[in-house]
Amino acid sequence: MPITEMLVSLKIPDNVAISVLGALHRMGRDVKSLERHDYYRFEFSGDRKSFERKISHVDIIVNANKHKFRFGIGSNDGRAKVLVQNLDEDAGLLKTLRESLGIKEVKKAEKGTLWVMDLGEDGTEEAGSIAKGLLMNENYQKFRIIV
Repeated sequence: MPITEMLVSLKIPDNVAISVLGALHRMGRDVKSLERHDYYRFEFSGDRKSFERKISHVDIIVNANKHKFRFGIGSNDGRAKVLVQNLDEDAGLLKTLRESLGIKEVKKAEKGTLWVMDLGEDGTEEAGSIAKGLLMNENYQKFRIIV
């Protein structure tokens, strides 16, 4: 079954990412840049291009007035990528897509927040520490470093 990953972010400066970057600097962390993206992972049936075209026009995921999107997480550009997701799988997105919006091709849907940060040389360990210290709540969220 085909899988696609989609990143959605704001067209304007992201005040949340700016605030988190400032907090990290005040915590003494040497983070050169920080981006925040809504992350979606879909398992679906059918043609990839057709599905991606259809899902990119779903306004509960991409509001054309304020969001930009791309498919795929991107290459390993030396920046650390931390994906934060809720521990409990939320079936609401899948139910909305399938039942309310009629996108029957979707078989599974995941959502999270992808933080992309420039930490310099091999910042994997530092990224994990930052995630635990600020980007997630271990009581109801999990994270993983994407290489």
